[in-house]
Amino acid sequence: DVWMDSIERFVGIDSSEAMINCAEQILDELPKNKRPASTELLRYLAPEQPNTHADLVVSAFALSELPSDALRKTTVETLWQNTKDTLVLIDRGTPNASRIISEARDLLLGLSSQASGDSPTVEIGELRVPTAVHTVAPFPNELGDPSNETPVWMHFSQRVQRPTFTMRTKHSLSNIEDVHYSYVVMRRGPRPAYPQVMPSAKVDLDKARAHPDLYLPSGSPRKPLEQLVSEAFHWPRIIAPPIKRKGHVVADVCTPDGQIQRWTFTKTHDKQAYRDARKASWGDLFPHQPKATALRSYVKPLEALSPEAKQKLNRKQRRSMMEFDE
Repeated sequence: DVWMDSIERFVGIDSSEAMINCAEQILDELPKNKRPASTELLRYLAPEQPNTHADLVVSAFALSELPSDALRKTTVETLWQNTKDTLVLIDRGTPNASRIISEARDLLLGLSSQASGDSPTVEIGELRVPTAVHTVAPFPNELGDPSNETPVWMHFSQRVQRPTFTMRTKHSLSNIEDVHYSYVVMRRGPRPAYPQVMPSAKVDLDKARAHPDLYLPSGSPRKPLEQLVSEAFHWPRIIAPPIKRKGHVVADVCTPDGQIQRWTFTKTHDKQAYRDARKASWGDLFPHQPKATALRSYVKPLEALSPEAKQKLNRKQRRSMMEFDE
């Protein structure tokens, strides 16, 4: 419904013949005005296969099913060779799947740095595209994954509605489910620069209320859409469910300088930031600056502690760390 009018060609790839047959049946049920002009379903993707280059390439819940890291590396390289603009990698929200997605991102960043030394562009199909690459989401930078070598992993959650047959299969009384997933969106070209714009003066609140399309409730002028889009590439991302308490909100964010920080927003510090923080969700970008910041120090797993350190733990600390490991 979103892109159907602009999709000229669709190529689906799945090693399962049953899934290919299912996709064909779904296409047959679609109205003609909602079918892509050209559709091709394949069982495999060869590295030099023609006519498979696309502006958008999506790999969903496939990398973790491959049997080895070497095969995953080859698959990611092949997908990137067929990507003209944007590559989206999605997998399960488990520690192993998150590691796989993080390694795929590191691989693409490494390929970009190697290729940039030879030529600023590379030929994909009939186009010359940039060899540079930047991370659109979830990281606001091209640095390493800050959750590496910590007890946590970079993943997110989405609430979905279960169909009736899934409720019966899982013997569930609820038709909603929170699905955890890991993902990365990589795009060719350098990261857009942060716009350098002189701040505008605030107006009185009466004028702001009279022109809500031009001013924020605080009296600050609303920024143009083009400026917000460029700035959003440098906004931190909330990487855990925000802790919302009376009078303040605490959020763990991944910052543009590659750190995981714990930010605190209070009503007395900035009403607009506090109001937006109370509405923020896990995985959102967040443009405001906090009242207080602190590097997020994660508790080490129980098995990583020395025997002497384990003996110093009381029962409550030991039980908390065991639950954290699980």
